[in-house]
Amino acid sequence: MLGLVARRTLVAVLVAFLVASLSFLLIHAAPGDPFAGMREDPRITPELARQTRELYGLDRPLGEQYLRYMSRLARGDLGTSFLQRRPVRAVIADALPNTLLLMSTAILFAFALGVTLGALQAYWRGSRFDRLAGSLSLAVASVPEYLLALALLALFAFLVPLFPTTGIRDPVLWRFFSPLERLTDVARHLVLPAATLTIILGAVVARYQRAALLDVLPEDFVRTARAKGNPATRVLFVHALRNALLPTITLLGLVFPALVGGAVFVETVFGWPGMGRTIVEALAGRDYPLVVGSLVIGSLFVVAGSLVADTAAALADPRTRTA
Repeated sequence: MLGLVARRTLVAVLVAFLVASLSFLLIHAAPGDPFAGMREDPRITPELARQTRELYGLDRPLGEQYLRYMSRLARGDLGTSFLQRRPVRAVIADALPNTLLLMSTAILFAFALGVTLGALQAYWRGSRFDRLAGSLSLAVASVPEYLLALALLALFAFLVPLFPTTGIRDPVLWRFFSPLERLTDVARHLVLPAATLTIILGAVVARYQRAALLDVLPEDFVRTARAKGNPATRVLFVHALRNALLPTITLLGLVFPALVGGAVFVETVFGWPGMGRTIVEALAGRDYPLVVGSLVIGSLFVVAGSLVADTAAALADPRTRTA
């Protein structure tokens, strides 16, 4: 297990280097300039515009900018945001917990929903329930995140106003709330964005889980469990399901990058102040340090997701453990 962690740590360093390099070069190659608006503002003198570019090192050759940025990154310095005029580390520290709250909630409920639905489909395979659930899960998994987000927003925030439309908390009454009221307020704001990701991810997990269970059910140990007189539900959920969880656990490693990508649209639709919305605003404003820093942190989460999936698989099945 320690060897696995050490190898993944080296992979994380390499991935962070490659992501930082590619994103740095691509964002600088894109048309536009972070301070182009200063040249069009009559209140800004050419001298002030030149000094601003010098302050952020944008007057230097691209190769020198790259080397200076990578040297700072190696020391853990992500630079200073052009838009927010504060360290990128501080901007990410404000946005990352909100995204982690959204992602962890969506993952928890999506896997609970998907595993249960997939197991029931396998239990009643070929039935009307199985065909209906399979068709619905395929349709839901094919819907873009932003379309489902807009549909839930229109239904449960406008037609039937049960939940807030935007943000993570009430901007006016928050400071007057008690701790319990604050927790309830955040939970109400969390429902719609988390439900969007949960529904889409749960549909994908259900299809994986159904297929994995159908592969396991004909095995000898399942027939032996049936021959011992165990109830069908015990055979399914105790004996077969544990051995059919490995493909679903492996899917967990792919969920992190998928949810980060989906969170960009979901957070934008619901105004959720997380990493997705931060990246969108940084791209729109050509905030080079914030874009690169956010992508580097996102790449580390991809590696972390893979490590979590491998560790969970090793705990579920000792045969997959490596030294």
